[in-house]
Amino acid sequence: MKLIYPLLTCLLFSACFSPWSGYNPDPLPPIVKAWVPVYGPDSIYKKVTYIDSAYPVRNAGKIYVLGRYIYQAETGEGIHVIDNATPSNARRIAFIKINGCQEIAMKGNYLYTNNYNDLITVDLSVASKATVVSRQKNAFTALSSSSAYWYLPPPQSGYCVCANNYPDSVIVSWREDSVTTKDHCVGYY
Repeated sequence: MKLIYPLLTCLLFSACFSPWSGYNPDPLPPIVKAWVPVYGPDSIYKKVTYIDSAYPVRNAGKIYVLGRYIYQAETGEGIHVIDNATPSNARRIAFIKINGCQEIAMKGNYLYTNNYNDLITVDLSVASKATVVSRQKNAFTALSSSSAYWYLPPPQSGYCVCANNYPDSVIVSWREDSVTTKDHCVGYY
């Protein structure tokens, strides 16, 4: 009986490494079509712009209603402003470009959202203007230098070049390109 537990433990442990365990990774081809991160200076991501026209909805996120307006997050890109004065005819009228935006909350005329890893407060008291009144740098530490800006993933699944962390830049977009797998860290997203 004393030998049963060690024997079972060894048997279970060896099953993890046996040829019948089902793990058989396919090697990557020498050249693959992959998403490559495009980096830009971090000053680009801090810019908040009010666009006085509708913006296409591609990756709709959470919504918030304030008065006659609906504010809807466009994950990673900003916030749609929707005029809901006539609910049966709600229409997108503007877009607030906030790179890295994922979440929104509002109190009074202030909108709170993330601008990548910073928490920003945007004053919306003037409907045709969005003014950043405060910025809390690195408020979201999980999104800071310890991660590769996971909140801006490649636009489609497939191979992608591993993102790097640079202290003065962020991923601003992705481009598709052919890459050699021996020269790049490539994974599947």
